[in-house]
Amino acid sequence: MGDKEDVRNHLDIVDFISQTVQLKRGGRNFKGLCPFHKEKSPSFTVSPERQTFKCFGCGEGGDIFSYYMKLEGVTFGEALRDLAKTAGVELTQFQPTPEIAFKEKLLEIQKLAAEFYHFLLTKHTLGEKALAYIKERGVTLTQIKDFKIGYAPSGWRSLTDFLVSKKKFKPEDVEKAGLIMRGGHNWYDRFRGRIMFPLSDVRGNTVGFSGRILPWTDDGKSGKYINSPETPIYHKSQLLFPLFQVKDEIRKKNSVVIVEGEFDALASLRANVSNVVAVKGSALTEDQVKLMQRFCDTAILALDADDAGIKAAKRAIGIASQAEMNIRVVELSQGKDPDELVKTDPKKWREAVKKAVGVYDFFLDIAKRNHDTSTVEGQQAISKELVPLLNQIQNQIVQAHYIKQLSSLLGIETTVVEREMERQQKKSYLTFRPSTPKKKEETSVSRTSMLLEEILTFVIHYYNDIDLGTVPLDDFPDTAVTKVVSALRKEKPKEVVAFASTLPPELQQAFDACFMKEVESMEGTKAQEKLSKLVSEVAKFSLRDKLTRLRNQVKNTSSSDEREQLKHQINDVLVRFRGYSK
Repeated sequence: MGDKEDVRNHLDIVDFISQTVQLKRGGRNFKGLCPFHKEKSPSFTVSPERQTFKCFGCGEGGDIFSYYMKLEGVTFGEALRDLAKTAGVELTQFQPTPEIAFKEKLLEIQKLAAEFYHFLLTKHTLGEKALAYIKERGVTLTQIKDFKIGYAPSGWRSLTDFLVSKKKFKPEDVEKAGLIMRGGHNWYDRFRGRIMFPLSDVRGNTVGFSGRILPWTDDGKSGKYINSPETPIYHKSQLLFPLFQVKDEIRKKNSVVIVEGEFDALASLRANVSNVVAVKGSALTEDQVKLMQRFCDTAILALDADDAGIKAAKRAIGIASQAEMNIRVVELSQGKDPDELVKTDPKKWREAVKKAVGVYDFFLDIAKRNHDTSTVEGQQAISKELVPLLNQIQNQIVQAHYIKQLSSLLGIETTVVEREMERQQKKSYLTFRPSTPKKKEETSVSRTSMLLEEILTFVIHYYNDIDLGTVPLDDFPDTAVTKVVSALRKEKPKEVVAFASTLPPELQQAFDACFMKEVESMEGTKAQEKLSKLVSEVAKFSLRDKLTRLRNQVKNTSSSDEREQLKHQINDVLVRFRGYSK
């Protein structure tokens, strides 16, 4: 038995997927909302018998490895190692590629760096002043331990000496991990005199750091925060602190509260608002929205109540709206940010989150507070602020609602607002001249392919009640489905599900797609009758295509002998075609 089979035998796909998708029993399978695309009606199906999944909405499907690779965005090698760890299986045959091996080395370097920084903060005299500072900020010892918060001392080579001199890593590799830099012939630490927040991916691996400068090391020349540079394992736009630790709470509440910094997130956790993450620099990215959509449908923005925070909220609208994610906004009446509000009164932070308003209601309120709606100048300013936002709304029903709200605020007809929206759209187009987005080519599944899948579905589900000899494979197109039916007819297995495991991988995919489809319950005789009708329709489609090809060959040949042979073939096809038409 290989490593892959060993791991797969130790993990149940229904139990595993249930950790990220709410599944409900439906006949022999389980169903839920697909985690890979937006849907309201469940089309995502998991088979406990075949240990596979299939979404009939977006087409994704496969085994537990395919699911994990798609969900976490990892390679097969990474999925195998992660799932083996989950299953408690020791890999005996797997040989990582050089790329995977190098990423593993970088992860080990990051892990040791996190342990080094954490030790200095909590156990070493060098970190005593920093520890006192972070406690003053309200961070508890439990949080320091749970999030492995650390301290980078002011010395130039503290981490360099630890990783290079003591742990014997090559300085070039530590540099590629984003932890040290080169100056002339010497290496020195990237992070110095800072509180260190380890940044983890959704699998819990430390992949980078965010370093917050300490008051007594702030010379005014470097930023308050610096982050790890882009590396093979760290991508700033794809990370949220501390998503790994709070993702279950986000999934449970089906919402995520978005704050700006690590101290805000930690303060929120202390106030028992645990479905919280921090973005870096207030700029929410498309990758971060996609990441959050794995766990919830609603994003609650709680960015700083200043111009930068409001601008960040406006940018977030466009990104989240494109993804059809619900957006709400926390209005902070006291304190500039969640950290300050929690220090003042944790209860007020909880109430503020609970009372979060729709994002467009939020901007309507701001416009109303900042401008005089009784003057033309005020109305013009409101229009300038809100019309571009309304143009971003994808859902026409939602858009119509807020057009009505804006027209009511300004005391004008909705048609006037609609004309202004149209004018601004045209102006934007003329100014920027955007290229017309190419529509994705929709893959149209042919009628024949659909019918063939329906035939295999019937064959699988009514295997013991139908006669496979009635399926005329010679008149069928050569497809994976046809090959599966042919194998079943040839082998005559006693147990069809067990037989599927003997098929080649590409045929197993065709089998599973049909196996997980639902079929109406009927008696064996009726199932045979329906199968016969489907067979007849597919055969006619296939023979009609064959007739067209043969007739084209007759037109294009100059050989009389070949023409005669083709005519005989045409007559034979016509006879068979008429047989199905009776």
